[in-house]
Amino acid sequence: MAPSLAKHVGCDVVDINPGNGLWSSKIHDFLKPRTHILLEPDYPAYASFLDPLLQAEGSTYQLFPKSGTTWAHLQKAILPENLPHQTVLKRGDERLHQPNDTLLLIANLAYNPVKPYRGFKSLTQLVLYQLLSAVRTHSLVHQYGLVRMLIWIAHEDKRSILTEGISKRKKGTVEAEITCGTILDVADTFPETHHHRVPVLGRDLDLVFQSSLATLGRMKEAGIEIPEHRQGPLQKETMQLIESAASESDYPNLIEKYKFANMKKKKKKGQSPHDEESGPPAQLIRSKSPRYLESIAKFEALSEMQERLNSSTASPEEKREQQDVIDREFRLWEDLVHSGSHLSTMSIMLSIENKRALKANPPVAIWDRRESEPLKINPMELAPQSEACLIDFRPKPLWPVLREDPLAWENLEFILGCLFSVPTQSLKNALKSLPPGAYEWIVPRCPSLTDPEKGGAMKLEAMTPRGLSEPIYEEILNAWMDWPFKPDRYQLMKLTGVGYDPEEAAEKFEKGGVEGMR
Repeated sequence: MAPSLAKHVGCDVVDINPGNGLWSSKIHDFLKPRTHILLEPDYPAYASFLDPLLQAEGSTYQLFPKSGTTWAHLQKAILPENLPHQTVLKRGDERLHQPNDTLLLIANLAYNPVKPYRGFKSLTQLVLYQLLSAVRTHSLVHQYGLVRMLIWIAHEDKRSILTEGISKRKKGTVEAEITCGTILDVADTFPETHHHRVPVLGRDLDLVFQSSLATLGRMKEAGIEIPEHRQGPLQKETMQLIESAASESDYPNLIEKYKFANMKKKKKKGQSPHDEESGPPAQLIRSKSPRYLESIAKFEALSEMQERLNSSTASPEEKREQQDVIDREFRLWEDLVHSGSHLSTMSIMLSIENKRALKANPPVAIWDRRESEPLKINPMELAPQSEACLIDFRPKPLWPVLREDPLAWENLEFILGCLFSVPTQSLKNALKSLPPGAYEWIVPRCPSLTDPEKGGAMKLEAMTPRGLSEPIYEEILNAWMDWPFKPDRYQLMKLTGVGYDPEEAAEKFEKGGVEGMR
């Protein structure tokens, strides 16, 4: 992390739940911060570890024995008098939308055991949601600009914001991608139940390896090398693939051999080739299913035909004739895809979406844009011993429409809520679930929907909300905000079942702007 942390040397650090202070002291020794605020609610339990840091000669540590996840306590700790080198930025200040490298937030939210909390799967997921919301509303530490956040979380909480494929991409994942330009898994314990072969990821192994190959290429270009004992399982297997191949053209065959060898290995141990650790059952079926292979091949051929037609200089009449042929073949393709069970149909569509998501420039999933593979941690290195990971959140400026219109984010949340009510439905059906007239208005104003470079596809029937890229969602929101008949705020509240008093909202807005309304 040293190269990316170098720009923060001499900054201020806000540190939530430092515990025994080991991680905090290592960050402190490297950054040499001018102020390092420790928010530790269980200070008496950790006093023997933290006191030497606080009492050292010339120490810049400051202790606040309060919970940093209680926002009232955090707000008091980060007041300007405690951060004298920081300036609270007023609404409208352009610096609110720029990275503030003079301030860093670090936190330990790796609560063990993980417990549900107020509708969220865990307290950590609630806190992450609130911290990302604070980026968008310029509150908490982000009242000083966009602040980088290094946060330890339980491994199972990672899936809510960093998905390694399209199948688990949800509304919250998209919101996190819109808020942060980078969400990086820096270090991970790689529990077996979350190995990259496990079906929860829902991706063919060739795509998993393609993603890792691209990452290793970026690492090589940046001069990043990971010691062997810190390499994760995916990185090790990808490096073995590279060493075994005479050229890149050998990769597909080697991946197939790898899958077969993995099946035999599990069989020898007495495990079923369809149990969780041996690989995705659907994936093993796909490789032998003529219908699956034919469906994938036909869709790719049709997509190429559509791309050629889109860039063709043929006459309008010739284009219409060619489009009719493509439309007819597409209907036949749909019949083929839906000729089997619902599960196999979903498997085909998911495979197509995952390929399209990885092919987009940049890839749709933020995981596939990672600048390095995670470092491997041994659970024994954590106290208490647990499965956890370190996530690096780097906020970015919001889309222009979100910055210019104080109500745009609520409209976006409404749109995402409608589209992700059934994440696996076709995009055509999802857009038609919006208020009447929205579909007809939005589609012609979103050229990226049919642009493969931006994650688009030839037909809306061949896409789902979970596979849409961030640029496409931005186009959808821009079109929606220009729609003359979009619901007003009162109507949005009624549609979402939330009570709303227009007069009370106006009064709150006068007092505190968007934050007051929230």
